[in-house]
Amino acid sequence: MKLFIGFIVFLGSSTIAFSQQFQIRDSKVELPRLSQPLYVIDGKAMPDLIRSKTDSTKMISPISEINFGDIEKIEIIKDESAVLAYGDAGKNGVVKITMKKH
Repeated sequence: MKLFIGFIVFLGSSTIAFSQQFQIRDSKVELPRLSQPLYVIDGKAMPDLIRSKTDSTKMISPISEINFGDIEKIEIIKDESAVLAYGDAGKNGVVKITMKKH
């Protein structure tokens, strides 16, 4: 079974439409590889999805459970610099997050 999801975002006078198609197999949703940046938190490259700390049945973005008050610095690396530093994993850019040391 294929599932189509779409939504529209209104930004002032601009409108952006997004859509994505998902393939469902064996009652599980198989998410397509999206053009997401590589997230690096305290020097560690994060996978696209991690298991939620609050609900172990859910897979979420690695940054969704970060307390933003604990962030010391965020750096964005893009283009050739990202690929040189992180190889093919950095081709969609890199978001480097440095957490505050407690």
